[in-house]
Amino acid sequence: MSALAEAVLDAFDDRALAQLADRLRPYLASPDPYALLTPSAAAERLGLHPKTLVRAAGAGRVPGARRVGSGWRFDPETLDVLPVTRVPPAKTARTLRKTPAKNTSVVDAIRGTGGVR
Repeated sequence: MSALAEAVLDAFDDRALAQLADRLRPYLASPDPYALLTPSAAAERLGLHPKTLVRAAGAGRVPGARRVGSGWRFDPETLDVLPVTRVPPAKTARTLRKTPAKNTSVVDAIRGTGGVR
């Protein structure tokens, strides 16, 4: 231990050392507190196939999912998959357009007679 570290530790009493240890404990609990999970490890935790998890991440349904290079990484703290929300398709001008009568031929539709003779 360096002389500086010894001098700092000698300056603290037991109570101050205990407070310092409590403040540092969350950062020392794992070797790398900022480690992100690979798709395989995250999928194993959730009980999913890795491709399913990657597809959900691509759709924006996995909180804490991040693109790292060309792959995905997942935050172990917020790992979850949100449910799929189904949105009914919007009505377009094509679907709103009136369809010709069943007995109408193409020629009648162009002429505007509507198949009535």
